[in-house]
Amino acid sequence: MCGIFGAVGKVRFRPDEISASLRHRGPDDEGWVVVKGDRVIHAKGRDTIEEFAHLPPVESVMEGGEVFLHSRRLKIIDLSPAGHQPMEYDGLVMVFNGEIYNYLEIREALEGEGYTFGSGSDTEVLLKAFHRWGADVLHRLNGMWAFAIYDTRERKLFLARDRFGKKPLYYILKDGRFVFASEVKALLKTSLSTKNFNTKEIVRFLVYSDSDMNEDTIFYGINRILPSHYAIFDLKNGDLKITRYYDIDVEERRIGFEEAKGAFVSLFDSAVKLRLRSDVKTGTSLSGGLDSSSIVAFAVRSGHPNFSYYAFSILHSSFPKYDEREYIREVVKSTGINWVYIESDRNFLKENIRKFVYHQEEPVGTLSPFAQFSVYTLPRKYGVIVLLDGQGGDETLGGYLRYVPIFLLERLLRFDILSVLKELWHFRKSNISYTKTFLRAVLNLLGPKALFLWRSKEIFSTPPPYVPPPSRTRDRVKSLSEKLKSDVMDNISTLLRYADKNSSAFSLEVRSPYLDYRLVEFLLSLPSDYKIRDGFTKYLAREAFKGILPDKVVWRRDKLGFPFPQEAFIDRNDYVAVLRRSKILKWLNVKEDVPPSLWWRVMNVGLIEEVFGL
Repeated sequence: MCGIFGAVGKVRFRPDEISASLRHRGPDDEGWVVVKGDRVIHAKGRDTIEEFAHLPPVESVMEGGEVFLHSRRLKIIDLSPAGHQPMEYDGLVMVFNGEIYNYLEIREALEGEGYTFGSGSDTEVLLKAFHRWGADVLHRLNGMWAFAIYDTRERKLFLARDRFGKKPLYYILKDGRFVFASEVKALLKTSLSTKNFNTKEIVRFLVYSDSDMNEDTIFYGINRILPSHYAIFDLKNGDLKITRYYDIDVEERRIGFEEAKGAFVSLFDSAVKLRLRSDVKTGTSLSGGLDSSSIVAFAVRSGHPNFSYYAFSILHSSFPKYDEREYIREVVKSTGINWVYIESDRNFLKENIRKFVYHQEEPVGTLSPFAQFSVYTLPRKYGVIVLLDGQGGDETLGGYLRYVPIFLLERLLRFDILSVLKELWHFRKSNISYTKTFLRAVLNLLGPKALFLWRSKEIFSTPPPYVPPPSRTRDRVKSLSEKLKSDVMDNISTLLRYADKNSSAFSLEVRSPYLDYRLVEFLLSLPSDYKIRDGFTKYLAREAFKGILPDKVVWRRDKLGFPFPQEAFIDRNDYVAVLRRSKILKWLNVKEDVPPSLWWRVMNVGLIEEVFGL
């Protein structure tokens, strides 16, 4: 994991400020490149490692520069100076954030075509793979990435983001000038930033609690390259062309349940092993749910030499309904993993809330991600730099209880009444709310306008004009497979941003085996009743993990989803104080008497305004 930045054209910025704003993403090294015509000048910054001390300071070579590229490095694969960025090869200069898990296989293919390598890094493999295959390389990659490659001969800048949005990439395009970065805070320090809110996106967030799902951010003029897209900025005419390179388009597989179960275990095992490739210590998050528990079990079984046998959790001793220690202890006992945990604490929240907002940058709908933020304070104390987490298991295996009404609707539309009645009977044993289930079904059928009108009355004294949802996720859907695909391709990017920004705050890298694209495509191709059956979500995974995980974990019916007791940690005085200080919330006529469940959502916008001086 790294932090990257680039600028094209007459853009004013201070290199030391840019580098400092991204330092947490890559504390191990920094590098700069200034391009003047066909000249590529490598330069150093304040944190550049000793082996490159001979390079000129970047400030001394900026005048007359046409393209500027910057990297902050977190050493994960090939810890030597050979992995230093920006990296150059045959007229191409690259900065790269992420990991290519199948880099060894790609390297072998390139060596078969005559390419040679001077490092053991995946960065060099990616650069030479792009040299060989151009944009088509994106289809060969198994990993997470946001990278930029400048072609000095074509005078074009190529940028790409991974399939599901694990690595962020923001940009500003203005009057033929272009800047990009891993984080918004770096762009705010350039002359192209207006440092104003995009009020339409604020309204979207307040109403739908969604972000990251369209190109616009809440910062006016700052956009994101969406997952599964690449962009080409042509310096000759100042045009930016964005292209989608990936979508999930799979037909339902007609295979038996036992065959599907075997294939799932094989693909999942491969995904975990690939993500344990690292030259630093790896560990796992552990919530006690099926996804994180399965990753712990398969990581332990792998015997990988750099696996640390540490798992990290958060507990809620003062809030038993949120506490999952009984399940976590079962996993710890069965796997022998070393367990480290932190307790949720109101004082810790108050002391760190602005740091959390600063690192997340964009709004967060609930404080559940703060639980993750808290967990990430732990790993480096135990020498762990890379963490595996369970993100993606719910969206591919039908794990959320909100999927049940869509599954039942799908059965109804097939006139399978007996199946619907059977599942309703079975799900009575879970913590599903049938009132909420019915309301979700009604809102789904009525469409997004109904939700907007209902929620607007709760939030605004004067409801704003209708703003559509940020993605197709809230459109009417009639099948579980359609909903899961929509969530993977749209919804999950928000959750991945939480993990990326939280881990980056502590110079960690997070990897998600369940989002191996091979596994995603396979699971989304399976029939719906392989995922929801007999009153259980994730039915396929539960059957697959019998005998591998404790039965108490495999067959637990409650679904908490990494919870956090936010309503106990935030009171009305906190909410009102932030609301009254905020200019944007006053301008939008946000009410003081919104329901307590919405206090944090509104506060988050006001805190972003304060933290970034908007």
